[in-house]
Parts: sequence; structure tokens; C-alpha cells
Amino acid sequence: MNSRKYILFALLLSSTMVCAQQRKAKPIARKNVRNAATANPMNARQQENFNAMLPNTQSIFVVDSTIVDKNRVVETIPLSPKYGKFVSYNSFFDTDTQPNQYVFINGFANKCYYTEVAGKDSVQHLYTRNKLGDGWGEPHRISEIDSKLKHISYPFLSSDGQTLYVSGIADDGLGKRDIYVAKYNADEGTYFEPENIGLPFNSHEDDFIYVESDAERFAWFATTRRQPEGKACVYTFAMPEQRTNYNADEMSESRLKSLASLIRIRDTWPTPEIRERAQKELNAIKEEANTRVAATDKVNFVVNDDVVYTDIKSFRSDATRQMYYEVMRLQNDSKNKQRTLNTLREKYHNTADNNRTALTRDILQLEQQLDEARQQLKKLEAQLRTAENKLIKK
Repeated sequence: MNSRKYILFALLLSSTMVCAQQRKAKPIARKNVRNAATANPMNARQQENFNAMLPNTQSIFVVDSTIVDKNRVVETIPLSPKYGKFVSYNSFFDTDTQPNQYVFINGFANKCYYTEVAGKDSVQHLYTRNKLGDGWGEPHRISEIDSKLKHISYPFLSSDGQTLYVSGIADDGLGKRDIYVAKYNADEGTYFEPENIGLPFNSHEDDFIYVESDAERFAWFATTRRQPEGKACVYTFAMPEQRTNYNADEMSESRLKSLASLIRIRDTWPTPEIRERAQKELNAIKEEANTRVAATDKVNFVVNDDVVYTDIKSFRSDATRQMYYEVMRLQNDSKNKQRTLNTLREKYHNTADNNRTALTRDILQLEQQLDEARQQLKKLEAQLRTAENKLIKK
């Protein structure tokens, strides 16, 4: 009797252990399948492109990131109308042929950029048009860009009027769409060949928009990396005065790859305090965007003792309106330089004496740049008042 109980107990214990092993094995099998699917998302050529880009990964300060529906990315970016706006292609052309495409209209509303499928080859081409009176002129194909890129979308012209960002697929990319930049060649009236802007902006997933607000020193780009189907992450980063890359010789390859992939945006922060200040500035921009009512038309510019403009339409010509936007850009640039200078001075007082030499050099250089920016601003404001007063007297 006792031996029978022992046998039954042994069988029960054996069955329990087998079931437990099976329960443990299932998640391990799923994990292995998931790892196998993502172990090498790039093909050999794309991996080679990634390895070539990695040592030149740009050092950026990511202030914030927001996950949104992929088709609502444009709505999420608080771009001031003075830099331009994105308009649905179908709305702009009064059609229903391209529901997922956008037309970008620049800040002066005298140029637009868009893509559309044309010809029997059904290839998507990039076009621009100039404003003529109340309408738009004939389309001009930017063949020097779309001859290299496929599936182009989200064209964005920066405020300098010379730098065009687009997303598309090319042989030097990392998978799906990457973000590219092309400079305007004023001598030839064409664009130079577009260049991949590299890491960390691009990935093996879909990277499809890049927008700059250069006076406020913020920029945005969107990507589907590490996002579920139908979602995208919009990254906001602080635009540097000049591009710098991470020093690949001073960190491990795994660390560099993590920064190149933006695994943790906290790793990009100079300090938590600087990030907190930048976040407050960004929140102010978002709040302004949320409450903006024709903000591009509201100004405050003293023309003379008797005339103060409070509406952008008050300026008598496109040239003086453009001068006003440049005045605003210089004002914001001076404010940003002053904030950076204050940060450097604070850092100088809190650092050891042997580390102050480099800071002293940076402070003196920035003080000179700030003085030059203020002088340029003062000169431009005077020129704008002179030009506008002449138009008023006519």
C-alpha cells in the first residue's frame, strides 16, 4: 500500500515538473522568435551604410519625445507660421488622389514644395511652384533631388530659403525612408545632390520629417523606430550653434550605437538643470502654438513716432516684410546667445580653476558674437524703418 502511494506521488511529481518545464519553455521560445526577427533588421548594404555613418554620429541634445499617431505628426510639431506650414495635398489641390501627402508653403507664402505621381512610370516626383498674384505658377520639377530619391515626402524649406529637407529612399539609406538635405545652388538655379543627414536622425525604420525653428533654436524629426504599427515618435532637440559629432575614440561601440539609436534621450542631456530650462522654453512654444490665432499676422514694430505696426500686413512690400522676419530672427538669436552666455558664466563660477581656461575662451568668443548680433540687429531695424517710411510717404 505504501509503495503504491509512493509510485502515485512520484508520477504526480514527474507530471508537475514536465508541465512546469513546458510553461517555462513557451516564453523562452517566443523571446527567441522575437530576437531572431529583430537581430539584423538591415540587409548587408544597409548595415554597411550604418557602420560608415556610426563614427560621424551627431551629438544632439534631445529635449523631449512624444508618441503620436503616424498620420498626426504634422499637428504635433508647434511650428510658427513665420517658418511656413504643411497643408494636405488633397486640400491644396482640391482632390482626393494623395491622402497621405503634404504641401509645404514657406513663411512668405510665395513658394510651395510637394510631391506627386506623374507619367506612365507612376514615379513620385518633387515639384516647386512660385506664387503669382492670387494663384500659383506652373510646377517646376526638382529632378536633381528626385532622380536620387524614391517615395519622397514631407519637403521642408528652412528659413534661409536655401536648405531643403525631404524624406525618401536611396541606396545610401538604412532601410525605409531616411531624412535628406539638399542645398540650393544659386549660380545654377538648381539644388545640389541630396545628402543623408545620418545618425541619430535615421534608422532602419521609417524616418520621415525634419523641421527647424531656427530663431527659437529647436528642431523636430519623426520616426517609427521601436514604435507599434501606426505610431511614430516625434523628437524635439535643441539646435546647436554648430554641428559636433560624438568622439568615437572616447566611448565603447555599444555606447555609441546606443546614442546613434537614441535608446535613452536622458543620455543626450548636458545636465538635468539645462534640460529643465530647455523644457520650459519648449513648453512656452507649445502653449503659444495651442493658443495662437493668426500669430503670423501679429507684430509690434515702431515705424516712427506716429505709426506702430501690429499686423504683418501693414508692411507695404514683401521686401520690408522679409526684413521684419529677419529682425525677429536676430532678436531671438541674441536672446539665445545671452541664455547660453549666462549658462557658461554660471558654469565658470562653479568649476575648478584648472578647467576655466577653455570656458574663458568660449565666454569671450560668445560675448563677441552677441555684440556683433546686437549691432547687426540695430542696423537692420534702422534700415527697415527707413525703407518703410519711404513707402508710407509715397
